[in-house]
Amino acid sequence: MNCDQIEKMLTGFLLGELDDRAGASVRAHVTDCARCRSAVRACEPTLAALREALAARSQPVLVLSPEARTRVFRSGRLRSRIPVRRIVE
Repeated sequence: MNCDQIEKMLTGFLLGELDDRAGASVRAHVTDCARCRSAVRACEPTLAALREALAARSQPVLVLSPEARTRVFRSGRLRSRIPVRRIVE
């Protein structure tokens, strides 16, 4: 494989979307090619941020019912200057 072919497959490789044979070919090329290894390193911060964002998104979010929100705000324990919006999933 040459660098142009690897470049087209790099995203799939980094996301683990290639089949075993293609993944092994890309891995072998990247191991031996400084240019492609550099391209992989350049993608690492973006992939790390993507993984972090996806992990954060998968965390459960507490959504209060309208009645519960009203009770909390009326209790005086929580004051917000930010308008509360209803979250619909």
